[in-house]
Amino acid sequence: MERNPQGRREGRHVPMSASRVIHPSAIVHEAARLGEDVEIGPFTRIGPGVVLGRGTKIEGWCDLGPGPERPLVLGEECLVRSHSVIYAGSTFGDRLRTGHHVTALPGVRAGASFQLGSYGDVQGPCEIGDYVSFQSSVFVAPGTVIGDFCWVFINVVLTNDRTPPSTITRGAVLEETAVIGAGSVVLPGRRVGRGAVVAAGSLVGRDVAPGMLVAGNPAVEKGPASEIGLRDGTGRAAYPWQGHYRAKYPPEVPGSHGRMATGSHPRGRAGRGAQGRPAPVTSPQDPESSVARVRMRLLA
Repeated sequence: MERNPQGRREGRHVPMSASRVIHPSAIVHEAARLGEDVEIGPFTRIGPGVVLGRGTKIEGWCDLGPGPERPLVLGEECLVRSHSVIYAGSTFGDRLRTGHHVTALPGVRAGASFQLGSYGDVQGPCEIGDYVSFQSSVFVAPGTVIGDFCWVFINVVLTNDRTPPSTITRGAVLEETAVIGAGSVVLPGRRVGRGAVVAAGSLVGRDVAPGMLVAGNPAVEKGPASEIGLRDGTGRAAYPWQGHYRAKYPPEVPGSHGRMATGSHPRGRAGRGAQGRPAPVTSPQDPESSVARVRMRLLA
């Protein structure tokens, strides 16, 4: 066992092996489980319940697994950047990417390829689907449910308390492929529908219908998001965004994930999947909907 400067017993330094690189100043508890090709940076602490998948890299000055001893699982090929704190009691899928100085409290369940920007604060219990992207300084309150392929831009706040401070809370729901513009606030219990767009600086106090654009304080419906054109002179529609944007997704995603296809038009015309078949249309009540799946896990 090694001691920190205050003399409190923390665990032991795990020696560097042929497949793991652990900085001499890092403290890794002997009960932690590290996969092959894991890297641990300087002055990072890894707690007893931490499980790190193959190829995961934890940069310096991080703290993984503080709090009551519960599992903290990170999948394969994750990257946690410096000065981040991820508490025990959460699960993250493969290819997690964080910025610097992020915080994740207990009870977060995130799917594959979650991107959490610098200074993000995610508070559990909450559920986050696959391929969700947060820019910097995003706040997520407990009880939030976020479906697959959502985009949440800088300085967005997802709240859960209608009469703060109180213990009566209800998290927001973002259905799959929703877009929340920079500086927006979504009030407790509000639902942003599949493929809907919340313009920058909006205050969302009512549910947003699938495929619609809302803007303002308070946010009001402006019409179908599909009527917004890209600012590139081509005349292409900006939304659904997955019709033209693939930069962050591997080639196999559109074909293997029906929800990533161009999706349903807000006026009811079905989108087309990668093989030319109609893309499945799911609702939050449909058991195949990503929001329904993560909601059921949250209530389990």
